[in-house]
Amino acid sequence: MNMELFKWIVIGLIVITAGALIVYLLYKPSKSTFTPQNKNHNFTRINKLLDNEHNDIFNAIDNLYSACEKHWHTENNLYKKGVNGMPNDHVNVTDIWKEHTKEHNSLLKRIKQMKQDIKNHIDTMDKPHFHWVNLL
Repeated sequence: MNMELFKWIVIGLIVITAGALIVYLLYKPSKSTFTPQNKNHNFTRINKLLDNEHNDIFNAIDNLYSACEKHWHTENNLYKKGVNGMPNDHVNVTDIWKEHTKEHNSLLKRIKQMKQDIKNHIDTMDKPHFHWVNLL
């Protein structure tokens, strides 16, 4: 077989494999460690209208967390693959990647904390300020 043809076949196989890997990473089920989206979030109930809106808020936070976590896993997997293929004269990115990792972890913690802060708000503000709504 002609070496030029063989080279192009190998390049084609690499491109197809890389494309399949990217599609898989984008559409594989998330390995989220966060509370799954559901209609029974653990918060103080007030009345149907407010409870439904609070559920919508918590579902949005769960979706945000899951999307951010999935994105972080994608970036981290791509980094692990790419760092091994860097040329020897490439700038050392270890410290830069540690900062990047810290930022993602901090963001995920802040999203979890936001959910807790909203639960606290419901308990300390909404419940006492809207205790009367069931009288309407």
